[in-house]
Amino acid sequence: MSGTPETSTFYRIILSCPDQTPNREKLCDAMEQVLKEAAPDRTIVSDTDVIGQNDILIALRVTADEKHSVKAYTEWQKSGGELTRGPEIELVVMDAIVLPQMFNRFLADLVRVSELPIE
Repeated sequence: MSGTPETSTFYRIILSCPDQTPNREKLCDAMEQVLKEAAPDRTIVSDTDVIGQNDILIALRVTADEKHSVKAYTEWQKSGGELTRGPEIELVVMDAIVLPQMFNRFLADLVRVSELPIE
């Protein structure tokens, strides 16, 4: 065991959710849960004006929230870094309506394809 302490970068995830969408609260809650599972060592907070040096801002951008579909992408930015946009994905349900129980899997797929720098 070495005498020097290990250094690791711990940062907060600052989650920004859509303002005007019918399922705003349920989508935001599901996104928070998915991020907790993807980055269990990180603290997740909602919108704040202060982004610390090791924080990352992740915005969930919902472009469609309809009866049979949800479409979204992520944007993220580390402190002092450029804004990055992830790919847009869509959940379509042909024979039923989109239910909140479907959001976790949809958003887990979104986080995965976005390749968010949260690990």
